[in-house]
Amino acid sequence: MNIKKNIYSNKSSKAWENACLNLSENSYFSSYEMINYYSKYKNIKNISFAVYNDEGMCLALVPLAIFNKNLNFPNDPCPSMTVNKNLKESEKRKVYKFCLNEIYQIMKKKNLKTYYFFKHPFQNKIEKEFLILENISDLQKFSKLEKIVNTSIIDLKKDINQIFADMSKYHKKNISRSLKKNISFFRFDEFDKKKQNEIFSSFKKQHLINSGKKTRPNSTWLLMKNLLINNKAQLYFIEYNKKKISYLFVGYNDFFSFGWSQVNDKKFEKEIMPRHVLEWEAIKDLKKRGILYYDIGEIYDWHSENITDKQYSISSYKEKFGGTLYPKLYFKLKKNELKIF
Repeated sequence: MNIKKNIYSNKSSKAWENACLNLSENSYFSSYEMINYYSKYKNIKNISFAVYNDEGMCLALVPLAIFNKNLNFPNDPCPSMTVNKNLKESEKRKVYKFCLNEIYQIMKKKNLKTYYFFKHPFQNKIEKEFLILENISDLQKFSKLEKIVNTSIIDLKKDINQIFADMSKYHKKNISRSLKKNISFFRFDEFDKKKQNEIFSSFKKQHLINSGKKTRPNSTWLLMKNLLINNKAQLYFIEYNKKKISYLFVGYNDFFSFGWSQVNDKKFEKEIMPRHVLEWEAIKDLKKRGILYYDIGEIYDWHSENITDKQYSISSYKEKFGGTLYPKLYFKLKKNELKIF
Protein backbone atom coordinates (compact mmCIF):
# COMPACT_ATOMS: atom_id res chain seq x y z
CA MET A 1 0.00 0.00 0.00
CA ASN A 2 1.60 3.24 -1.18
CA ILE A 3 0.85 6.32 0.91
CA LYS A 4 1.18 9.96 -0.10
CA LYS A 5 0.60 13.25 1.67
CA ASN A 6 -1.83 16.03 0.70
CA ILE A 7 -1.59 19.43 2.37
CA TYR A 8 -4.70 20.64 4.22
CA SER A 9 -4.67 24.06 2.58
CA ASN A 10 -5.36 22.39 -0.78
CA LYS A 11 -8.58 20.85 0.51
CA SER A 12 -11.95 22.57 0.44
CA SER A 13 -14.25 22.41 3.46
CA LYS A 14 -16.51 19.98 1.58
CA ALA A 15 -13.61 17.71 0.61
CA TRP A 16 -12.32 17.64 4.20
CA GLU A 17 -15.81 16.92 5.52
CA ASN A 18 -16.30 14.08 3.03
CA ALA A 19 -12.91 12.65 3.96
CA CYS A 20 -13.93 12.67 7.63
CA LEU A 21 -17.11 10.74 6.87
CA ASN A 22 -15.26 8.27 4.63
CA LEU A 23 -12.91 7.56 7.53
CA SER A 24 -15.94 6.99 9.83
CA GLU A 25 -14.75 10.14 11.65
CA ASN A 26 -18.02 11.66 12.87
CA SER A 27 -16.43 14.00 15.38
CA TYR A 28 -16.92 17.76 15.38
CA PHE A 29 -13.43 18.24 16.80
CA SER A 30 -11.61 17.23 13.61
CA SER A 31 -13.96 19.20 11.38
CA TYR A 32 -12.81 21.83 8.91
CA GLU A 33 -14.67 24.47 10.92
CA MET A 34 -13.13 23.57 14.27
CA ILE A 35 -9.60 23.51 12.85
CA ASN A 36 -10.22 26.88 11.23
CA TYR A 37 -11.63 28.23 14.51
CA TYR A 38 -8.46 27.44 16.45
CA SER A 39 -6.31 28.63 13.56
CA LYS A 40 -7.75 32.14 13.93
CA TYR A 41 -5.77 32.71 17.12
CA LYS A 42 -2.62 34.80 17.03
CA ASN A 43 0.68 33.09 16.15
CA ILE A 44 -1.03 29.90 15.00
CA LYS A 45 0.04 28.20 11.76
CA ASN A 46 -2.30 25.49 10.51
CA ILE A 47 -0.31 22.67 8.86
CA SER A 48 -2.95 19.93 8.92
CA PHE A 49 -2.66 17.28 6.24
CA ALA A 50 -4.38 14.24 4.76
CA VAL A 51 -2.85 11.05 3.34
CA TYR A 52 -4.09 8.94 0.43
CA ASN A 53 -3.16 5.80 -1.45
CA ASP A 54 -2.43 5.63 -5.17
CA GLU A 55 -6.10 5.06 -5.97
CA GLY A 56 -7.09 8.34 -4.28
CA MET A 57 -8.60 6.68 -1.21
CA CYS A 58 -8.27 8.82 1.93
CA LEU A 59 -6.31 6.88 4.55
CA ALA A 60 -5.96 9.45 7.33
CA LEU A 61 -6.51 13.04 8.43
CA VAL A 62 -4.00 14.77 10.68
CA PRO A 63 -5.18 18.03 12.33
CA LEU A 64 -1.99 19.92 13.14
CA ALA A 65 -0.92 23.42 14.14
CA ILE A 66 2.29 25.16 15.20
CA PHE A 67 2.13 27.36 18.28
CA ASN A 68 5.01 28.52 20.50
CA LYS A 69 7.50 26.02 19.04
CA ASN A 70 5.14 23.11 19.66
CA LEU A 71 2.51 21.20 17.72
CA ASN A 72 -0.73 22.17 19.45
CA PHE A 73 -3.43 24.82 19.36
CA PRO A 74 -3.23 27.83 21.74
CA ASN A 75 -5.55 26.58 24.48
CA ASP A 76 -5.92 22.93 23.50
CA PRO A 77 -3.97 20.01 22.09
CA CYS A 78 -4.56 19.05 18.48
CA PRO A 79 -7.34 16.53 17.82
CA SER A 80 -5.63 13.20 17.20
CA MET A 81 -5.07 11.85 13.72
CA THR A 82 -7.84 9.65 12.37
CA VAL A 83 -7.03 6.55 10.32
CA ASN A 84 -9.56 4.94 8.00
CA LYS A 85 -11.45 2.44 10.13
CA ASN A 86 -12.07 0.13 7.15
CA LEU A 87 -8.38 -0.74 6.86
CA LYS A 88 -6.94 -3.98 8.19
CA GLU A 89 -5.12 -3.60 11.50
CA SER A 90 -1.75 -4.10 9.82
CA GLU A 91 -2.60 -1.37 7.29
CA LYS A 92 -3.72 0.99 10.04
CA ARG A 93 -0.38 0.59 11.80
CA LYS A 94 1.45 1.36 8.56
CA VAL A 95 -0.58 4.55 8.13
CA TYR A 96 0.00 5.61 11.75
CA LYS A 97 3.75 5.16 11.29
CA PHE A 98 3.69 7.15 8.04
CA CYS A 99 1.83 10.04 9.69
CA LEU A 100 4.08 10.06 12.74
CA ASN A 101 7.16 10.07 10.54
CA GLU A 102 5.72 13.06 8.65
CA ILE A 103 5.16 14.81 11.97
CA TYR A 104 8.74 14.05 13.01
CA GLN A 105 10.08 15.53 9.77
CA ILE A 106 8.03 18.69 10.36
CA MET A 107 9.31 18.99 13.93
CA LYS A 108 12.89 18.41 12.83
CA LYS A 109 12.73 20.95 10.01
CA LYS A 110 11.07 23.65 12.11
CA ASN A 111 12.89 22.83 15.37
CA LEU A 112 9.69 22.11 17.31
CA LYS A 113 9.71 20.59 20.78
CA THR A 114 6.51 18.65 21.48
CA TYR A 115 3.50 17.17 19.72
CA TYR A 116 0.49 17.38 22.04
CA PHE A 117 -2.84 15.81 21.03
CA PHE A 118 -6.03 14.23 22.37
CA LYS A 119 -8.42 11.42 21.41
CA HIS A 120 -12.08 12.17 22.14
CA PRO A 121 -14.78 9.45 22.34
CA PHE A 122 -16.60 11.18 19.48
CA GLN A 123 -13.63 10.32 17.24
CA ASN A 124 -14.76 6.69 17.30
CA LYS A 125 -17.39 4.80 15.34
CA ILE A 126 -21.14 5.03 15.24
CA GLU A 127 -22.84 1.69 14.56
CA LYS A 128 -26.62 1.41 14.66
CA GLU A 129 -26.65 4.72 16.54
CA PHE A 130 -24.34 3.45 19.29
CA LEU A 131 -20.96 4.95 20.15
CA ILE A 132 -18.30 2.24 19.76
CA LEU A 133 -15.01 2.80 21.64
CA GLU A 134 -12.95 0.02 20.08
CA ASN A 135 -10.52 2.54 18.53
CA ILE A 136 -10.11 4.76 21.59
CA SER A 137 -6.66 3.42 22.55
CA ASP A 138 -5.15 2.83 19.08
CA LEU A 139 -2.54 5.54 19.59
CA GLN A 140 -1.30 4.11 22.89
CA LYS A 141 1.01 1.84 20.85
CA PHE A 142 2.65 4.81 19.16
CA SER A 143 2.60 7.52 21.80
CA LYS A 144 2.99 8.33 25.47
CA LEU A 145 -0.24 8.70 27.38
CA GLU A 146 -0.03 11.86 29.47
CA LYS A 147 -3.41 11.60 31.19
CA ILE A 148 -6.97 10.34 30.92
CA VAL A 149 -9.80 12.72 31.73
CA ASN A 150 -13.47 11.78 31.87
CA THR A 151 -15.91 13.72 29.75
CA SER A 152 -19.62 13.56 30.56
CA ILE A 153 -21.80 12.59 27.60
CA ILE A 154 -25.60 12.55 27.70
CA ASP A 155 -27.27 9.88 25.56
CA LEU A 156 -30.03 11.80 23.79
CA LYS A 157 -31.58 8.57 22.51
CA LYS A 158 -32.96 7.97 25.99
CA ASP A 159 -36.52 8.97 26.86
CA ILE A 160 -36.53 12.62 27.91
CA ASN A 161 -38.10 11.74 31.26
CA GLN A 162 -35.23 9.34 31.93
CA ILE A 163 -32.69 12.01 31.07
CA PHE A 164 -34.33 14.31 33.61
CA ALA A 165 -34.50 11.51 36.20
CA ASP A 166 -30.75 10.89 35.79
CA MET A 167 -29.97 14.41 37.00
CA SER A 168 -29.12 15.21 40.59
CA LYS A 169 -31.87 16.36 42.96
CA TYR A 170 -30.02 19.67 43.22
CA HIS A 171 -30.25 20.34 39.46
CA LYS A 172 -33.87 19.22 39.22
CA LYS A 173 -34.76 21.50 42.11
CA ASN A 174 -33.02 24.50 40.53
CA ILE A 175 -34.60 23.87 37.14
CA SER A 176 -38.07 23.70 38.69
CA ARG A 177 -37.35 26.83 40.71
CA SER A 178 -36.16 28.77 37.64
CA LEU A 179 -39.17 27.76 35.60
CA LYS A 180 -41.42 29.48 38.16
CA LYS A 181 -39.72 32.80 37.39
CA ASN A 182 -40.67 35.12 34.58
CA ILE A 183 -38.22 33.59 32.10
CA SER A 184 -38.45 32.77 28.41
CA PHE A 185 -36.29 30.38 26.40
CA PHE A 186 -35.22 31.16 22.81
CA ARG A 187 -33.09 29.87 19.94
CA PHE A 188 -31.03 31.94 17.52
CA ASP A 189 -32.75 30.44 14.46
CA GLU A 190 -36.20 31.58 15.59
CA PHE A 191 -35.47 35.17 14.51
CA ASP A 192 -34.89 37.18 11.35
CA LYS A 193 -31.44 38.32 10.29
CA LYS A 194 -31.63 41.75 11.94
CA LYS A 195 -32.65 40.25 15.29
CA GLN A 196 -30.01 37.52 14.96
CA ASN A 197 -27.31 40.15 14.61
CA GLU A 198 -28.57 41.83 17.77
CA ILE A 199 -28.67 38.53 19.70
CA PHE A 200 -25.17 37.52 18.68
CA SER A 201 -23.77 40.96 19.52
CA SER A 202 -25.28 40.78 23.00
CA PHE A 203 -23.81 37.28 23.48
CA LYS A 204 -20.37 38.56 22.49
CA LYS A 205 -20.75 41.67 24.66
CA GLN A 206 -21.65 39.61 27.74
CA HIS A 207 -18.40 37.66 27.35
CA LEU A 208 -16.49 40.93 27.23
CA ILE A 209 -18.29 42.28 30.31
CA ASN A 210 -17.62 39.11 32.33
CA SER A 211 -13.96 38.78 31.40
CA GLY A 212 -13.23 42.52 31.52
CA LYS A 213 -11.11 42.25 28.37
CA LYS A 214 -11.02 40.92 24.84
CA THR A 215 -10.07 37.25 25.11
CA ARG A 216 -9.88 36.13 21.47
CA PRO A 217 -9.82 37.42 17.88
CA ASN A 218 -12.90 38.86 16.21
CA SER A 219 -12.42 36.31 13.43
CA THR A 220 -13.36 33.49 15.85
CA TRP A 221 -16.65 35.23 16.62
CA LEU A 222 -17.33 35.65 12.92
CA LEU A 223 -16.68 31.94 12.35
CA MET A 224 -19.09 31.01 15.16
CA LYS A 225 -21.74 33.28 13.69
CA ASN A 226 -21.31 31.64 10.28
CA LEU A 227 -21.75 28.23 11.89
CA LEU A 228 -25.08 29.41 13.25
CA ILE A 229 -26.16 30.65 9.84
CA ASN A 230 -25.07 27.36 8.20
CA ASN A 231 -26.91 25.21 10.79
CA LYS A 232 -23.75 23.74 12.30
CA ALA A 233 -24.32 25.33 15.69
CA GLN A 234 -27.10 26.77 17.84
CA LEU A 235 -27.19 29.69 20.27
CA TYR A 236 -29.71 29.27 23.08
CA PHE A 237 -30.56 32.06 25.48
CA ILE A 238 -32.90 33.00 28.32
CA GLU A 239 -34.66 36.28 28.94
CA TYR A 240 -35.84 37.36 32.38
CA ASN A 241 -38.35 40.20 32.37
CA LYS A 242 -37.38 40.67 28.70
CA LYS A 243 -33.67 41.03 29.50
CA LYS A 244 -31.15 38.49 28.12
CA ILE A 245 -29.40 36.92 31.11
CA SER A 246 -27.85 33.63 29.93
CA TYR A 247 -26.40 32.20 26.70
CA LEU A 248 -25.28 28.74 25.60
CA PHE A 249 -23.52 28.17 22.27
CA VAL A 250 -23.62 24.53 21.11
CA GLY A 251 -21.75 23.00 18.19
CA TYR A 252 -23.26 19.98 16.46
CA ASN A 253 -23.34 17.74 13.42
CA ASP A 254 -25.71 14.92 12.46
CA PHE A 255 -24.62 12.75 15.41
CA PHE A 256 -22.92 14.73 18.16
CA SER A 257 -23.20 18.01 20.01
CA PHE A 258 -21.10 19.73 22.64
CA GLY A 259 -21.28 22.78 24.87
CA TRP A 260 -18.89 25.25 23.25
CA SER A 261 -19.37 28.55 25.06
CA GLN A 262 -21.57 29.67 27.95
CA VAL A 263 -21.98 32.99 29.72
CA ASN A 264 -24.42 34.52 32.23
CA ASP A 265 -25.25 38.00 33.38
CA LYS A 266 -23.73 37.64 36.86
CA LYS A 267 -26.33 39.91 38.45
CA PHE A 268 -28.98 37.21 38.01
CA GLU A 269 -26.99 34.03 38.76
CA LYS A 270 -28.15 33.59 42.37
CA GLU A 271 -31.72 34.73 41.89
CA ILE A 272 -32.50 32.77 38.70
CA MET A 273 -29.67 30.21 38.37
CA PRO A 274 -30.30 30.42 34.62
CA ARG A 275 -27.63 28.05 33.39
CA HIS A 276 -29.37 25.00 34.86
CA VAL A 277 -32.64 25.58 33.04
CA LEU A 278 -30.90 26.80 29.86
CA GLU A 279 -28.83 23.62 29.65
CA TRP A 280 -31.97 21.54 30.21
CA GLU A 281 -33.92 23.35 27.49
CA ALA A 282 -30.96 22.95 25.12
CA ILE A 283 -30.82 19.20 25.84
CA LYS A 284 -34.52 18.87 25.01
CA ASP A 285 -34.08 20.82 21.77
CA LEU A 286 -31.04 18.81 20.67
CA LYS A 287 -32.96 15.60 21.27
CA LYS A 288 -35.85 16.89 19.12
CA ARG A 289 -33.37 17.60 16.34
CA GLY A 290 -32.39 13.92 16.30
CA ILE A 291 -28.84 14.43 17.56
CA LEU A 292 -27.62 11.31 19.36
CA TYR A 293 -25.21 12.57 22.04
CA TYR A 294 -24.40 15.76 23.95
CA ASP A 295 -20.94 16.23 25.46
CA ILE A 296 -21.48 18.55 28.41
CA GLY A 297 -17.77 18.73 29.24
CA GLU A 298 -14.78 17.37 31.12
CA ILE A 299 -15.07 16.09 34.67
CA TYR A 300 -12.20 16.65 37.12
CA ASP A 301 -11.57 14.59 40.24
CA TRP A 302 -9.49 14.73 43.43
CA HIS A 303 -6.36 13.51 41.63
CA SER A 304 -6.61 16.02 38.75
CA GLU A 305 -3.55 18.28 38.61
CA ASN A 306 -3.36 22.05 38.12
CA ILE A 307 -7.13 22.49 38.34
CA THR A 308 -8.56 25.64 39.92
CA ASP A 309 -11.43 25.74 42.40
CA LYS A 310 -13.56 27.33 39.68
CA GLN A 311 -12.83 24.45 37.31
CA TYR A 312 -13.77 21.93 40.00
CA SER A 313 -17.00 23.80 40.61
CA ILE A 314 -17.90 23.83 36.90
CA SER A 315 -16.96 20.15 36.69
CA SER A 316 -19.29 19.28 39.57
CA TYR A 317 -22.10 21.24 37.89
CA LYS A 318 -21.65 19.29 34.65
CA GLU A 319 -21.46 15.90 36.33
CA LYS A 320 -24.79 16.48 38.10
CA PHE A 321 -26.56 16.39 34.73
CA GLY A 322 -26.22 12.62 34.91
CA GLY A 323 -24.26 11.86 31.75
CA THR A 324 -22.12 8.78 31.27
CA LEU A 325 -18.40 9.27 31.89
CA TYR A 326 -16.30 8.44 28.83
CA PRO A 327 -12.48 8.52 28.55
CA LYS A 328 -10.73 11.40 26.80
CA LEU A 329 -7.08 10.53 26.23
CA TYR A 330 -4.24 13.07 26.13
CA PHE A 331 -0.90 12.20 24.53
CA LYS A 332 2.43 14.01 24.37
CA LEU A 333 5.49 13.19 22.26
CA LYS A 334 8.84 14.95 22.18
CA LYS A 335 10.70 15.26 18.89
CA ASN A 336 13.36 12.66 19.73
CA GLU A 337 10.61 10.18 20.71
CA LEU A 338 9.31 10.20 17.13
CA LYS A 339 12.60 9.06 15.54
CA ILE A 340 11.61 5.39 15.68
CA PHE A 341 8.92 5.87 13.07
